[in-house]
Amino acid sequence: MTTQITLTELKAKIRDIDTPDEEIAAYLLAAPEASDAFAPQVRINPDLVDDEGTEADIAMRFFNAMSKRRRQKKYLRKIENGWAGLRVVSEGDSWFQYPFLLRDVIDQLFDDYAIYSLGAAGDLVQDMLDQDEILQAVRQHSPHLFLISGGGNDLLGDGMLQTALHPFKAGRLAKDYPNATFGKRLKDIIGVYRSIFTTLLAEFPNLKILCHGYDYAQPANARWLGKPMEALGIKDKTLQAQIVAELIERFNTALVDLAAEFPGSVVRVSCLNCVGTNWHDELHPNNTGYAAAAGKFRAIIDSMFGANAPLEVTAQLSPGKEAMLDAQDLEPEAFRELVDHRGRELLDTPLPPTEDESRRKEIEQDISQHFEKISGGADFLPASFLYRGADAAASVCRINLPGGSGTGFMIATANFIMTNNHVIGDEDEAREAVAEFNFEEGGASLMVNLDPDRFFVTSKELDFTIVGCDDPALEVFDPIPLLRNPSTVTRGEKVNIVQHPRGRPKEVALHNNDVLRVKDKVIWYETDTEPGSSGSPVFNNTWDLVALHHAGWVEGGVTTNEGVRIAAIVSHLVARQHSEDTASSKLMELLSTIPDSSPHLGFFDIAGITGSSVQEVEVPEYKGSLEFADIGFWNIEHFNDTISDARVDKVACVLGHLSLDAMGLVEVQKDAMERLIASLQALGHSYDYKYLDVKGRQDLAVLYDSKTTEVNISAKILNRHKTAWAATTESGRTAFPRRPLIATIKIAPNTEGGDPVEFVMILLHLKAFGDPQSKARRRLAAEILTEVIADIRKTEKLPVVLGGDLNETLNTDVLGPLTDAPDLFTLTTDDAADNALSYVGARYRSLIDHIVVSNDVHMAPISGDDAAIVRLDKSVADFTRDVSDHVPLVIRMVSREAPIQIESAGKK
Repeated sequence: MTTQITLTELKAKIRDIDTPDEEIAAYLLAAPEASDAFAPQVRINPDLVDDEGTEADIAMRFFNAMSKRRRQKKYLRKIENGWAGLRVVSEGDSWFQYPFLLRDVIDQLFDDYAIYSLGAAGDLVQDMLDQDEILQAVRQHSPHLFLISGGGNDLLGDGMLQTALHPFKAGRLAKDYPNATFGKRLKDIIGVYRSIFTTLLAEFPNLKILCHGYDYAQPANARWLGKPMEALGIKDKTLQAQIVAELIERFNTALVDLAAEFPGSVVRVSCLNCVGTNWHDELHPNNTGYAAAAGKFRAIIDSMFGANAPLEVTAQLSPGKEAMLDAQDLEPEAFRELVDHRGRELLDTPLPPTEDESRRKEIEQDISQHFEKISGGADFLPASFLYRGADAAASVCRINLPGGSGTGFMIATANFIMTNNHVIGDEDEAREAVAEFNFEEGGASLMVNLDPDRFFVTSKELDFTIVGCDDPALEVFDPIPLLRNPSTVTRGEKVNIVQHPRGRPKEVALHNNDVLRVKDKVIWYETDTEPGSSGSPVFNNTWDLVALHHAGWVEGGVTTNEGVRIAAIVSHLVARQHSEDTASSKLMELLSTIPDSSPHLGFFDIAGITGSSVQEVEVPEYKGSLEFADIGFWNIEHFNDTISDARVDKVACVLGHLSLDAMGLVEVQKDAMERLIASLQALGHSYDYKYLDVKGRQDLAVLYDSKTTEVNISAKILNRHKTAWAATTESGRTAFPRRPLIATIKIAPNTEGGDPVEFVMILLHLKAFGDPQSKARRRLAAEILTEVIADIRKTEKLPVVLGGDLNETLNTDVLGPLTDAPDLFTLTTDDAADNALSYVGARYRSLIDHIVVSNDVHMAPISGDDAAIVRLDKSVADFTRDVSDHVPLVIRMVSREAPIQIESAGKK
């Protein structure tokens, strides 16, 4: 029950931006007598707030002003905390700023983006233009997107509808009621919109703008629609609705025509028919209606920028010394050869092959003195240094991802962007990423979607990814050439890095950055980098690309950074093109742009670069623990897009209670997963998911705790076994009607200095039914999976955990290839002997869900055993009716076989 407070106390709540709007709303009431059409006002609830003698209109103005101010403070805090997602400026009427009592469109979008809101209920579009706030805000906040809502108050405020319509006349059609006054007002509104758009795009040509024309409002016996029409003799409710629909359609049509004047920059978002019956009053949707309208905006934004909607402040990717590549020091002869070649290039003098270390040191000294002569022993550099550096820096971009940000740069042509593998690890991540060019002080950002279907190459070993892009706007930039020559830098030289540290606007670290060490695949250098610098280009002092920055650390007070040598990456690409399995026309297009060749193939080219028993137990319920890595599998059963919100919420409650780090989910669909994530987050959980569309209504997903776990669907593994997924039985039936989801999973350690748990998950949903043909399909699938697991362990060198709905019990030989493999353990074997159940439906109750692990998986006990079938049907009311007819299977994994020894002083 809401307790009574004073007006001073209420104002303090409002000034505290951490006080939820819903808590404030409990003390407020609508003030219809003071409201205009699209200008709702609120007042204090006298039963709950002591006004302390303040005049009502003064308090009212405070509430409406503070609703705008609160949003702006929240925006600024989000930016200060390192927001790496889309930035938005919004301006609008009560559809964008309904003070406190309703969650308007901007409220619904606020968590997804960083929105600087200028909106104020009751704003006329002419006011928006005259106040000049929009242009100033765009200049100050460099948004990717501008949203505007306006026109309703201009058309309907102060009883203007009555002057915009002809009086009632029998037989007059709805389309004939709007009069010339309405036409003039609409023309004026569009003219103001045009002025706003023209002004913004003249200064910020890459800005995207979204406008909208409302939904079909609902006339009632109220002051804005119903009563003005009744005053004109228009009393039939159906005719009233038709007239309003005509007005709304004309407004929307005018906005569509206006947007066509600014192709590629302005989009009219259609909110028509999205609110349905969810209206708060004649003009304003209720919370559900506003959510539907916001969904229309979100869909357009996602189509423009990709699904780039972080739900919390994202962290920049920042590997340290643990990410060092397995690189070797060069043999003395190889290093002398490198110094020789570099000396010849820089000193412009013949140098015979160096035979001894003393001569090599002399050449290194000569190289150092060469740069000293150029700079005059100070920080002087030729002006061309800046010109060439500016050209190179223009091709550097920020890589925005739902889980963080890094740096990337355009290479070879306008169709390729390079970054680190740990920034973009697979094609799915590439599809979620957005490259942001010109994100710098005084610049207007250019957002570019990546196109992994056009081209995608990645290497975890060399920590690089190259992904395709296809945007004509990139033609204005000069791509950075790849060089095959490994002799582009040596010890003692200077390097320069262009980067987006911590996601900030583009910055540079120039010249005074010494190369400390040259190894076969990497160089070490001393320079200024921060989280978010991952994927930055490293240049020498003549702006040749020498390395891809990927890690940095501080040890003994010395800062060291590591970059992957571009020559190593090029050699890797050359090797791929020489392999029949990995060659492609696009890779050849990329390689054909390389302007040089290796001067010593024997030194640095393709060579060396390519080249106890388990028991289970059923437990009534299971609660995850932060002391272990908790993994599960669950067939939720028909968790598709048509399910009710009530079921989504019940499933969310179950998953929240289990508190797992990662859960493989079977029989799901994307919209249902989106709703599940929203429900889990409403419960305070930080879950996200990765999704595999298997072309039906029974897709696969991995749900994971984003605070503890990294999940990446491995397109590499899936594609490597593409022919296996298409295998058929003798009768021509496919072994995998739904291909498996294969993901690499990394779960953070729970102790300081601990090791993460890393493994490959294989999530399955095999063919159902007990006929011989279906059993043959599952048997063939089991044979193939045994081979795939062996390949993963050999290639990825990670443990494997396979699970899901295999639709087969273990009292047959159908799954024999898996259950009998000497290096695999089927964790449900003993449960089958004890008649345990995982399918708990009304008929054919059985154990058909299983977990199979490789023998290098380190297990931790659950209730004294290694795995559990979580019999939620015994602890959750109406589980099989309201949640699922399958129950989850869970295991715990640890990163080592023996526990960490803790000193008696206790752990931190």
